[in-house]
Amino acid sequence: MQPSSSRQQPLEEKKRVRRNWKQVWQSQLPPKICTFVWRACHEALPTLEQLARRNRDVLNECPICGVSEESLQHILLRCPFARQVWVLSNLPWGIIATKMDSVLDWLWVVYEKLDRGSKDKFLALCWGLWQNRDQVFMEGKTATSLVVVRNTSWLYEEYVTSGRMLRPTAIRSG
Repeated sequence: MQPSSSRQQPLEEKKRVRRNWKQVWQSQLPPKICTFVWRACHEALPTLEQLARRNRDVLNECPICGVSEESLQHILLRCPFARQVWVLSNLPWGIIATKMDSVLDWLWVVYEKLDRGSKDKFLALCWGLWQNRDQVFMEGKTATSLVVVRNTSWLYEEYVTSGRMLRPTAIRSG
């Protein structure tokens, strides 16, 4: 679903999307993760697939597995490395593995099916997968899937407990 198609969405769909975005922006995630999610949903991340559309000289091959073309859907779900991360995350694989035509649809369907406590973890792990991809692409270094899960969890926990939560939703009653 392209961002421009939002004008054609039925009213209920627009309300659902607005509610999801409100939850994302009011979550306990660092702003850089919320921004990543927004960019992912608007196909504004420089995947090799996106770059190849603009320049024919780009070799569109996943820098992590080297097997498939690198699309955002591949980075976040289809790459064997991503699958390992999701399995280690302890999030429900049956929900994560939902097949959708677009990353936007996949993110929203999975996000809506997860309980409140798992939503932030899901989005943070998507960001962690993207960060790992960037590290492989820019520096030729990759972390293990366990390190991606641990580092992403650590970043989230550190952010929440550091007191940098300036949003009113950071203070929640028991």
